[in-house]
Order: sequence, then C-alpha cells, then structure tokens
Amino acid sequence: MLAFMEELKKNWENRNKVVIATVVNTVGSTYRQVGAKSIFYEDGRFEGVLSGGCVEGDIFEHCKAVLESGEPRHIFYNLQDDDPIFGFGVGCDGGMEIFLQIFDPINQSKSAQNIINVYSNALKSDDNYRVLTVLDSDDETTITPGTLSIFDKDTMSIVLNKQDQKYFITFNDSDYDDFSQFTIHALSESGKNEIEINCFLETIRPIPQLLILGGGHDAITLAEQAKHLNWFVTVADYRSAHVEGKMFDMADKRILCSNEENFGNLSFEGDISVVIMSHNFEKDQFYLEQLYSKKFSYLGILGSRKRTIKLLDSLCVIYSKENIHFPVGLDIGSEGPEEIALSILAEILKVKNNKNGKSLIQKSGAIHG
Repeated sequence: MLAFMEELKKNWENRNKVVIATVVNTVGSTYRQVGAKSIFYEDGRFEGVLSGGCVEGDIFEHCKAVLESGEPRHIFYNLQDDDPIFGFGVGCDGGMEIFLQIFDPINQSKSAQNIINVYSNALKSDDNYRVLTVLDSDDETTITPGTLSIFDKDTMSIVLNKQDQKYFITFNDSDYDDFSQFTIHALSESGKNEIEINCFLETIRPIPQLLILGGGHDAITLAEQAKHLNWFVTVADYRSAHVEGKMFDMADKRILCSNEENFGNLSFEGDISVVIMSHNFEKDQFYLEQLYSKKFSYLGILGSRKRTIKLLDSLCVIYSKENIHFPVGLDIGSEGPEEIALSILAEILKVKNNKNGKSLIQKSGAIHG
C-alpha cells in the first residue's frame, strides 16, 4: 500500500491521468489476492502486478476505455488451463474480478483528491482502516461508481456525500471479512431516498514498521531488505557516527539512542517489530530494559542462545523467553549478512501472519486459505 500511495501522489503532483486496478474478488488459486492494486498509465506502463504479468496487457486494453470515458468498469478473468475460449492458459487454476477506476487530477480533481485523502489517512492510522468503494449503483447520478469513503467505528456507518446530500450506509463491521463485496442500501439523511449499491469493503492495515536497535554493518542489509518490502524502517544506535553518516540513508528514521531520554524519542505506535543487534552486551541490556513496558508485535535478538539467555537472566525485569525470538531468524542455513537478514524478515512475517513457516508443499488446500 505504501508503494501504491507514493506512486499515486506522484501522479497527483504531475497531473497524470491513470487507472487504478483493484482485485475485488477471486475464485480458486490466483497470483494476487483480493485487495491487490496496480496503476496503469496511458502509455501502457503499470506499477504493481495483479497476475504476475499474465494478463496485464489485456487489462491495459480495458484501461484505454476508462482513460477515454472516465467511467469505471469491471473485468473478469478465468486463469485456468482447461478453458479453451476464455482461459489464458497460465495455470493459476482460478479467476479474478478487477475493478478499474479513473484517477484524473485535472478533469476529476475532487474525486482524485478524495482517493488521495482516504488512502493517506489509512496509512497514517495506527489501527486497521476500513475503506468502502462503490462498484455499482442503482442511481449513478447520485452515488457514482468509484466513490470512496471510510467506515466510522463510532457511528458504525459510512457517509457518502453526493450532490450536497448525505447518504448513510450502516452495518456491523464485524459481520464482514477484511475484504468483502456485498450489496446494501444507502439511505438519505432525510430518510426519504434509498439507493441500492454494490460495494467493495477493504481493510488497510498499518504500515509494518521495523525498529533496528544497533547500527552495525550487518544492520545495513536488514534495513535495505525491509525497505524493499515497503516497511517503515527506524535505526537506533548509541554511536552518532552510525546514525548521522550515510550508512543508513535508506532508513526512514535514524535516532541516536544512548540513554533513557534518547529512547523516549522512539515511537511504538502501530505495527512494530523490533530486532536487537548492537553486538554490545550492556547496550542490549539497556534496550531490553527500555522495551519491557513497550508494545510491539515481534522481538528478536541477534546472538547465540547462550549469550541471550545470559542477557535475559541479568535483567531485573522478567521476560517470557517464549515470546522472544532467539537466536533470531528462521532455520534456513543462513550465512552472511544478506542471508541472515532474509531469515530474520521471513521469521517476522511468519509471526505477524500467524503462520508455521513450513514449506508450501507440506500444506494441503489453498495456499492463502
């Protein structure tokens, strides 16, 4: 989502007209899941893949019509091998529905600005954020397909402002999955008008954040690989040269962290994963003491098992060793900074997504089931 928003903002600034393609439904096995997005340009370029490149060329043919008319449209793909007429023969053994909507900063500036605002606010949120897109409407002049709005948890409703009127969609948020397509009625503020709409409700999760405590040379690779995943990366170190130099230019934040006051400059809002890798026993003690009262979704410590047990036993605070990942990373035979960074990030994803980390060949049923 972060990469999508950065691309969208560039198009807003450059006044580029593009098409946003969103997977709103899937059947069977597909390369990307519901909620995946791509941006298509007028020259055929695209950012973000929906099918691994299998059908992007055909998607662009539909995008041409959207770019010309400004009207959204649905397209459907059967990605099975056994369909000789409509199948693409790519062997994904599934199908997907894609919604195409215009993003036009010049001719539809109000709508484009709303798209920017909705997704920008979602990315700033420390909690899951629910966004509703109107796919179809019984009264398209009043509630236009492609309209975006947010779900208000306090009122359990979504407000659609159209033609100086407010239309309310009220429902129980817990009744719907993270990504859902459904039909519902929007009721006018006066209660006199009711419009049936087909909607796509998506959940935007907070940007994953990685806090690296320790700015050694092996942390450089970890920070770089996390940025390739579009995570928000913070590097903290007790040596000013390591955070003020060019070693961690790729990081979103670099913080000098040599005492308790410095540690207070670190944020623990949102989806935080922490890796301690200072290679200094006393500094690791300090970091663990400061982390004890903080909220995070993952904590890993670089170093041998014997060293980490000694480290934890030396502290006044009592940590549950079962909730700390040490030695950090998955057991994939990693050697060197690059492979170790890969194993660490893989373990963080495993924990965040509540998976077992086994090979997919050992899993029965759907990969994403």
